[in-house]
Order: sequence, then C-alpha cells, then structure tokens
Amino acid sequence: MAILRAIATVDRKSTFPFDGPGKNLSRPQIKPRTAVRTTESAPHYLTLYLNQVLKLSFNELVNTYRLAECKFMLRHFPASEKNIQTVMYEAGFNSKSVFNTAFKKEMGLTPSQFRKLHGTGTAPSPNV
Repeated sequence: MAILRAIATVDRKSTFPFDGPGKNLSRPQIKPRTAVRTTESAPHYLTLYLNQVLKLSFNELVNTYRLAECKFMLRHFPASEKNIQTVMYEAGFNSKSVFNTAFKKEMGLTPSQFRKLHGTGTAPSPNV
C-alpha cells in the first residue's frame, strides 16, 4: 500500500509530499527518494514496483505526466503566449533533446506538429 501512495505522490492531483499541484513535476531533478519521503517505503521498492509491475522506469513515469502537461499547454495556449521551449521548461523538462525524443515517441509527432493539428489557442476557463 505504501508503494501505491508513493506512486500517487507523482500524480499531479496529489499534493504530498511536494509543494502542491503544478509544482511537483516541474522540478527537473525529481527522484524516487523524493516521491517516497512521506511514506514508509524505501525508494528501492518504488522503482522495483515500477520496473516489474508497470514496466516503466521512474523517469518514464514522471515524463508521462510531464508530457500530459505539455500536451495540455500546446492545445490551449498559442505560440505567442507560450512557445514550445517555455512549455518544455514549465512542465519540468530541462533538455530539449530529451523532451523532443519523449514527445515524438509518445505522440508520433513533434511538438510543433502536435500544436498545428490540435492547438485551439484558447486557454480553458479557470472555473473548469
């Protein structure tokens, strides 16, 4: 159970043990030990669970959430408001090559192509 709580800490909707939604994944150097610091599990058990059950590395899991944030921003914010480099950094990527590789692997498109195809250029209402 503690391992599942640790995984939940990586979820953007979770606020522990980080500073709150939107801040936990924007840290480029997030590590398993950070994700489990409020649980009774060792970081080793989190990575073991991710590797053996989910077939993901810790970085792949974090990047999945970061990419979801990038896709949201690319859909809803025009390039004049948030260029791709800004989107990349705000989501927690600190390397353009890592970001582009991860994005293209998941989406089959570059971030620019994705924005052209899916971007609405309108930010969602704060009440949504």
